[in-house]
Amino acid sequence: MLRRLLFLLVVLFFLSGCAQKQPIESDGLGPEDYDYSITHDELIRYYRIHIPASYEGDATPLVIYVHGGAGNKRSAYVDGMDKMSDKHGFILAAPEGTGEVKLGELRGNWNGGRWETGECCETTDDVGFISAMIDDIRGKFNIDERKVYATGISNGGLMTNRLGCELADKIAAIAPVAPAAIMSDCFPSRPMPVFDVHGSADPANPADGSEPSGIFGEGGLLHMPYKRMSPYQVVDSWKKINNCSEIVQVMLRLCYVWLRGWVILIPVVHSICLLHWLVRFPMIFLLIKSGSFF
Repeated sequence: MLRRLLFLLVVLFFLSGCAQKQPIESDGLGPEDYDYSITHDELIRYYRIHIPASYEGDATPLVIYVHGGAGNKRSAYVDGMDKMSDKHGFILAAPEGTGEVKLGELRGNWNGGRWETGECCETTDDVGFISAMIDDIRGKFNIDERKVYATGISNGGLMTNRLGCELADKIAAIAPVAPAAIMSDCFPSRPMPVFDVHGSADPANPADGSEPSGIFGEGGLLHMPYKRMSPYQVVDSWKKINNCSEIVQVMLRLCYVWLRGWVILIPVVHSICLLHWLVRFPMIFLLIKSGSFF
């Protein structure tokens, strides 16, 4: 339930104020699910598309759901993203990472890049694949190119951060959920709106920056051989990348102290102009008290 509520918040963040263009001719594909494959970097890569019933050929927002570690294109449906697509009228794209097939299902991961204390998790060109996927979808459906968004959880959140860093020319905004880090070499071509979400009870990526616990801790079944960045380090990185002013950062720190221990909703701006971020370039950090996504 928490995950579905979370992704509903993400969808509302993405789709507020979406505009549509005039309808164009389509290739006749209707409102349902479609599986596609493309060849990128000498690999056959797969993705699934969900078309909402409301789609009639008008320019429509596209939301890319990047599954978590050991996931696949079915993960978007487990989290109810297809139902949100139908309810809010966006096209859903669910790409697959690379990895082993076990018990008939892919256990896929993403190459989220390197940061100071680690890297994860593959060596494939996943950014190039998702960029090619967007182009492929554009050739099949009428997507609103100004309204292409990406969201994902855990390893998918890490990959979503990388997409924000390297695909700012195609992706309008991102919403990473419980990302382990953000890559060090992050230089988006423009300020990137971000909705960053963490849970204060997340055992895989503790909000206080401590080591993972339980099955994610050392010796645990899902322990990873790298040191994660704390949620606040990830947010601080995005603040620097988006050129937050010192004045604004002080204001944000005061907001954090005032709301500590509760749901934290912090708007982070990319410039000193406080009115500008209200319209164009927000960054929101949401820490859900006692929240865990596992």
